[in-house]
Amino acid sequence: MNIQLNQLIGISVGLSLLVFGGACGSQTQQKEVMSFSDFAKIESAIQISPVEAPLDCTTSECKGYRQEFRYVVYVGQKVYCYWEEKKAEVLVPFEQLAQDLEVSINDQTSLSQYYQILRRWAASFHDGHVNVMAGDMISNLEIYTAPLRLEVLAPATDHEKVIVSSTTDPSLARVGEQVVSVNGVDVSKAIDQAEVFASGSTKRMRRRSSTKLLVDAMGAEAGMQPLTLGLLDPKGQPRTIQVPHTIDLSLPPSSNAPSAPEETGEKLVQASVLPGGIGVLRIDGFSGSRISDLLANAMDRLSGTRGLLIDVRKNGGGDQSANIILARMTSQPSIRYLTSERVSDFTLAMRPGSFWFSAQMFPGKDFADWHKIRIPEQDSAKYMGKPVYVLTSPYCFSACDTFTSAMKVNKFATIVGEATGGGTGSPLVFDLPISEMQFRYSVVRGRTALGQPLEGAGTQPDILLEPTIDERVQGKDLQFAKAADLLRAAIDPAAGASAPSVVDANPYIDLEDEAKISPTRLEQIRLKAIMRVDEL
Repeated sequence: MNIQLNQLIGISVGLSLLVFGGACGSQTQQKEVMSFSDFAKIESAIQISPVEAPLDCTTSECKGYRQEFRYVVYVGQKVYCYWEEKKAEVLVPFEQLAQDLEVSINDQTSLSQYYQILRRWAASFHDGHVNVMAGDMISNLEIYTAPLRLEVLAPATDHEKVIVSSTTDPSLARVGEQVVSVNGVDVSKAIDQAEVFASGSTKRMRRRSSTKLLVDAMGAEAGMQPLTLGLLDPKGQPRTIQVPHTIDLSLPPSSNAPSAPEETGEKLVQASVLPGGIGVLRIDGFSGSRISDLLANAMDRLSGTRGLLIDVRKNGGGDQSANIILARMTSQPSIRYLTSERVSDFTLAMRPGSFWFSAQMFPGKDFADWHKIRIPEQDSAKYMGKPVYVLTSPYCFSACDTFTSAMKVNKFATIVGEATGGGTGSPLVFDLPISEMQFRYSVVRGRTALGQPLEGAGTQPDILLEPTIDERVQGKDLQFAKAADLLRAAIDPAAGASAPSVVDANPYIDLEDEAKISPTRLEQIRLKAIMRVDEL
């Protein structure tokens, strides 16, 4: 049995429409989007014949999960801003997938399995801003992980390779060993299979996330199955290893535990100066209560350098505090990117005062007119007339994507490294009362300052620099070193190749030694850290 969404929307409208206060203080009026409780009222008013009764869904938990899932789909139809663009990418239409996933929920469906169903729905949009967040409920999920981590190099290219990136058991595998198969399946096909659970706006972003998820299993039955990896050792000799799964034993939060310290953003920003006057600014995220002050202070401290390398390879986004940097790159009015918001009563009610318009401004339209997000002019010391390089990766996403795009199209910097993740959407988060999780959809479309697509495209580097197996084996960040050498050559062209490389001066390698925490949990931690400030 599957209750069609058009039935739900069309029946008993007067009974169940949620009354929201209008945006920007306008008079209260009826709106078109229902709360979950009113959504449930409509369903209870529909008479289901015994023939249509869901024989495999008789428990209250099963019925609750199905109803909540239908609500997730319903909200997506009302607020998601890339529905038309994204549906052209998928093999299975969203409507058909929604029905298939709903029917897959039955009396035996556990919370972990339902989480995977929500994850599958989120991943189908090919949008890194569409996610399910387990929040505190993640401690109740049955996550089984392994004592090693995998990394894909050059994702979504013809020379893509998967390697062991870290391990807590060196006798099992060595960092840098190439992975050629997972449970007897070619590793490329294994990533394809894992992609259906990984949100990402570009193929490279999805494959990056999917590779990490290969070591995780959800549910006791899956966790009891061994993980078999086919490897190539450094000499190219094949071997097979059996990797045990370990249980994620993270505990639920205690009501007696002290509150978490305020996230200021200090751990996300590092500034240093390399020999030759090369300034380095590493930014791992645009979030935290003091992030704007931290970025301003860093730029002040680096103002005397001869050139600047900004490393955003591990920056998953956040707010628009990067304007602090962009404003220092120009003395002329400049554009960061273009936006067009989904005109939705639900979005306006959930974010009162966050938008510049009301629904009445665009009668009969699904979107606000495209408009410019300008870089605020600031009376601060400029960093102009010196070479600036930005080092990127497929992990650079959301606010990092719009920052990198603005640096390139305004000709503020040379972009080096790999193409960015390709996402901009300013997601809306809403609660799921049955599972006690949360879900989010993109509600704002974005384009570059030149009007080119950002979502699903990202920013291509001016100079391609990809990490290699050798540097992982050596434990040296040669990608960073090459970027710094390019900047050094731009600072002093006369020195050319005769100048010594800065490889040994690299102040950090940071290959994410995260083998003690499951990729699933790590993904959720990062989402929770920025979900309330994404592109705001």
